[in-house]
Amino acid sequence: MKGIFESYVKNVHWKNETGLFTITDLQKNNSGDYKLEWGSIFKFLYWLRVFDPVPTPKVSRLNSSSDSCLLLCSVGENITLQWLKGQQILNQSSSASSLRLSVDKQDFNSSFSCVASSPAENKTVTTSCALNQTKNDPVPTPEVSRLNSSSDSCLLLCSVGENITLQWLKGQQILNQSSSASSLLLSVDTQDFNSSFSCVASSLAENKTVNTSCALNQTKNDSVGHKEVQYTQIQMSDMSKVGNGSGSSGPEDGSDVTTV
Repeated sequence: MKGIFESYVKNVHWKNETGLFTITDLQKNNSGDYKLEWGSIFKFLYWLRVFDPVPTPKVSRLNSSSDSCLLLCSVGENITLQWLKGQQILNQSSSASSLRLSVDKQDFNSSFSCVASSPAENKTVTTSCALNQTKNDPVPTPEVSRLNSSSDSCLLLCSVGENITLQWLKGQQILNQSSSASSLLLSVDTQDFNSSFSCVASSLAENKTVNTSCALNQTKNDSVGHKEVQYTQIQMSDMSKVGNGSGSSGPEDGSDVTTV
């Protein structure tokens, strides 16, 4: 292997017997064209595209009556979403961050699957409108961050998924609340900097609480800093293949690529 692959000497694992190779520790900026040379016989040009990992979709039930219920599947942007019943596609979108499915009474006990997919992988969550399925709609743990702080006040932000009730509490006192927002702000005056505040995310089935404070020694709880993301899925296409020898064998095509 020559050329640009030299910088991947610790990341490319080659099998001489089969011509297959594995590339590890890929990042999204590794996408591009790559030339692979095997001795002086075979040359291959590959197009490498590294995708973000597909997040597991979140499924929630927006409302339910005796005749119908409405399911919502939510995921990150630029992901294909599908609602399936068995192998039948009921609803789909190529770029939406959420996708709804209206279910009639006769299908309340049927299983439905929300599939989030990219060219590299897919993830599936299965749900039902049956009444005993409400417990499967988990409440995410809210994330609390401090947006700004001065000598006189600070601003706290509580964030969570959609269709969850959020509350800011001081002790048992409700300071601020919202029944459907994905985030909720709380402004704290200087006299309460050392007080403890609770952000409570709740549904009909459960609730989760995060405690915080504006005191200076609480900065370790703020969501500040660089978050490392690992990109592990790749798609590799053989753009050209030139053989300048005869009677020799090598990789037959560019699709024999292993990803980790």
